[in-house]
Amino acid sequence: MDVEDLRNKLSELRKKRTYITVQKGFAANHNKDLRENATYDNWLDQEFLINAEISEVIEKIEKLTNTKPKHKWEKPKPTKKGGVEKQKWL
Repeated sequence: MDVEDLRNKLSELRKKRTYITVQKGFAANHNKDLRENATYDNWLDQEFLINAEISEVIEKIEKLTNTKPKHKWEKPKPTKKGGVEKQKWL
């Protein structure tokens, strides 16, 4: 698959996830006892599946783009601060 196709699929999956999240919220408001709420459990399972698909698509995009930094960034070395000497009694 092309990277653009994967990005389009990713945006569609994210839209589905927002819809599922809203429906899950409606199910939670409809029945406050979440221990016995089958519709909430259904939407929760679908949300887990969509999140798994989204992570798979993101991994595919990362493999296809294969971006690496052009040069290594060096961390600045710590420098000694100040001219204050520690006192002998501390």
